[in-house]
Amino acid sequence: METIRTYLENMFIHIKSTPEVEKAKAELLSMMEDKYQELKKEGKSENEAIGIVISEFGNLDELAQELGIEESVAAGNETEGIEVTLEEAKNYCKERAKAALRYGIASMMCVWCPIALIFMGGLQESIGIADGVVAAGGLIPLLLIVAVAVAIFIMTGISMEKYEKYEKEILFLDYKAKQFLEAQRESEKMSGALQVALGVFLCIVSVIPLIIVGSMEFESDMPAVLCVLAMLAIIGVATFLFVFAGTKSESYHILLQEEEYSEYRKKKGSPVHIFDAIYWPVVIVIYLVWSFITADWHITWIIWPVAGILGAAVDAILGVVAARKK
Repeated sequence: METIRTYLENMFIHIKSTPEVEKAKAELLSMMEDKYQELKKEGKSENEAIGIVISEFGNLDELAQELGIEESVAAGNETEGIEVTLEEAKNYCKERAKAALRYGIASMMCVWCPIALIFMGGLQESIGIADGVVAAGGLIPLLLIVAVAVAIFIMTGISMEKYEKYEKEILFLDYKAKQFLEAQRESEKMSGALQVALGVFLCIVSVIPLIIVGSMEFESDMPAVLCVLAMLAIIGVATFLFVFAGTKSESYHILLQEEEYSEYRKKKGSPVHIFDAIYWPVVIVIYLVWSFITADWHITWIIWPVAGILGAAVDAILGVVAARKK
């Protein structure tokens, strides 16, 4: 019977779920199960019974009128998109997990890169080493770490290019793929939440040594410098946790088409799609024009948080309007 249910779900893979569609699906499943049981009583083997049921009820175009879902089936047939099988979903999640690890390490390296330079600057203040030694011992490690981090970002991005279509095109998940993704996300929910919680905890406690040292008096600034280095090291680990957990979680949003990867955002010509395509380029132009004319760069940065909040609000409103229209 699971074979029949899976086949039925895949028959409706292109059809948008509505109360009418779900009712028709349940009705068709009942008809298929009744036919299967009837064939089994007649002495048919399981494979024979399944084959007959699929051949009799397997064409949704022919059954659409009887089920009262002609318009939904026609709309589904016209919708262009990519079908994602269980194997493809597993491969994507596996590759995304590897990318999450690399992105997390590269992000952590970016936070850590100034540690050597800050340390050498502290030594210079404490024992008076030459500027050339500070530059060599601080700038060279910084540049090397940044170079490695950038290389990781680029190589990981290139390796994931083949999956960019999942972020831009409408996806049709087969029944087993959807079940796998929902179960996998549920199983990883707690570990992801713990990673984020640990990252927040580390960010909070990272400043404690600096506060303690700041309340005490020392002959040199080296203790404060060491506390800053410890803070950066801890924040680097927190950054890794945030990026790793976020990147893995995002893979489920992409395949299940949720939040910023939802179907209504991907549809070309929809209000949300048009808004997303125009909004941020306009914001960038306004920021640059305002900044160059006034030279108030210390003030014009405010456009980014304001634009982010405004853009999110407009996106949410357009999403609600689109949902109501549907």
